[in-house]
Amino acid sequence: MSDNNSNAAALIALDWGTSSLRAFLLAADGAVLEQRHRPWGISSLPEGGYPAAFLQIAADWPIRDVPLIASGMVGSRAGWKQIEYRALPADPSGLADALDSVLCPLPDGGEIAVRLVPGLLDPAGPDVMRGEETEAIGALDALGHPPGPLLLVMPGTHSKWLRVSGGVVEGFSTFMTGELFALLNTRSILASGAEPAPGTATDTVFAEAVREAAETGLAAALFRTRARMLTGALDPACTAAHLSGLLIGEELTAALRTVPQSHSSSRIVLVGDPALTARYRDAFAALGRKAPEHLQAAALRGLYRIAVSAGLAG
Repeated sequence: MSDNNSNAAALIALDWGTSSLRAFLLAADGAVLEQRHRPWGISSLPEGGYPAAFLQIAADWPIRDVPLIASGMVGSRAGWKQIEYRALPADPSGLADALDSVLCPLPDGGEIAVRLVPGLLDPAGPDVMRGEETEAIGALDALGHPPGPLLLVMPGTHSKWLRVSGGVVEGFSTFMTGELFALLNTRSILASGAEPAPGTATDTVFAEAVREAAETGLAAALFRTRARMLTGALDPACTAAHLSGLLIGEELTAALRTVPQSHSSSRIVLVGDPALTARYRDAFAALGRKAPEHLQAAALRGLYRIAVSAGLAG
């Protein structure tokens, strides 16, 4: 993708998830001409649903004249149109071949096609993803499509560990780390509600919890958290850091233990929000492992590469 944004509009790309909608007007070389963001995820649409949300966010853009592509939960069962998962292996051309379309009605009675990227299915799990496949394509593009084995780690509500060889996604595993943290930290007997004050030793607590989960397992460690709270051994302001350390420590331990031999010495790259990937880098360090490389979210880059493979841009 180029940084030169002097070209004419050639593509509209939508990153449409559960909680938000991001829209990008792109030039033929992938340069971002304009971007917009609305809190219109699939669970919080404006009146008029998907067509209204799209037409409002793309107002005054040339929607009749350029291709439209979208990825994320917009193609799920609860989305604009359910797009079947594509079975592994997967690369940009495979995803491009599996694009499906939904028709958006226009106020004048016409309609335009929005192409939707399918999610991925790993039959061996079974396991599924929707949206992360596009981010993975963008990350691989940013990395220059390294030929050797690679682990792409995408922290989040449902963290993904993707096994890649030769630029092709060969398998993946999902960990419900973020969702479990939210539930435990807000709705369980482990929720303290206390906010850490400046200078609170949350980093030390986090690292210790990462190691505890790796050594003893999660289920017992969680109840020991309750005991520590009752006896005063755990500062209530450090509870969230402790829970985060336990859950991320469990994820890393399980994921690294089950990596196939073919990827046991893989290059590891974290992809996503800088604050969250930094937490994972700290967890790797707490386990005595080299901190992985990290990239920021790459969904837009992935959307562009898939569009190029489909002949929609480039």
